[in-house]
Amino acid sequence: MRIIIVEGSALGVNLARTLIQTGSEVILIERNPNRAKELSETLDCTVINAEGTRPDILEKAEIEKADAIVACTSHDQDNIIIGLIAKQFSVPEIIITTDDVQFMTVAKRLGFHHVVNSPQTTSNSIFHTLRGIDTIELSTM
Repeated sequence: MRIIIVEGSALGVNLARTLIQTGSEVILIERNPNRAKELSETLDCTVINAEGTRPDILEKAEIEKADAIVACTSHDQDNIIIGLIAKQFSVPEIIITTDDVQFMTVAKRLGFHHVVNSPQTTSNSIFHTLRGIDTIELSTM
């Protein structure tokens, strides 16, 4: 699989590492030049130092060949913009992260099916752990 990840956040980097280990081709777009340099030296993937909301940068990442794109910047609005651009290129799987539930609702209204609200996902996991359900164990079944 060819997957574009926008932003080298903790989530983006952990996801990139996992995907690389499973043999996926990963293209990571990171706007911070120092962070991009660090990631290019530690990850076995293409790292592009640029703003991931720009269509020309996504074209440079060959978005038209992507099987999936993960927009996991720290700005919900940027993630939605990235998703809209990916729709224009008919990317089969578009995954958007949000921190604000209002933007999760907006993203779903715009037709995005894979919207992850990190605080909600984390709190659900903790809630199930407190109830005695090991969600990590369940996810590996």
